[in-house]
Amino acid sequence: MRISLLKQCRFERGVLQMVLARRADIAWGRLSAIENGHAEAQPEELQRIAAALQVSVKTLLTGYGSGTGS
Repeated sequence: MRISLLKQCRFERGVLQMVLARRADIAWGRLSAIENGHAEAQPEELQRIAAALQVSVKTLLTGYGSGTGS
């Protein structure tokens, strides 16, 4: 099972999904769907998620710089 880069980044920072959803102003169910590959994030959602995790959008999309080894 492959863990999404978003989920891995969130785990590395010790942030609960519910907390990230609130910080990024995204519905918890929507964030879950994005994390699990059931929905694609809109560009503005990616920007808010990245800001909430204090990473770049590039990190969320490629894993570069996140410590994922990707």
